[in-house]
Amino acid sequence: MQKHTAYKSLADFLASGGFEIGELEEIVRLDKERLDRFIAQGAGFESWEDMLSEALGDYFERTFGFYDI
Repeated sequence: MQKHTAYKSLADFLASGGFEIGELEEIVRLDKERLDRFIAQGAGFESWEDMLSEALGDYFERTFGFYDI
């Protein structure tokens, strides 16, 4: 989150857009179109899937030393 936004956590980022989640699983119930618009404005990605893909790539690169999964 810190690499692509001004927020330290996903929860802080989503809360700034009016998305309240108590558990990570609640993300799948969010309004996808609204979430994608918010992500495009606040993180520079076109969609939640694009942002998630980048985050997973970063995680794998840091954890396992490779990017392509």
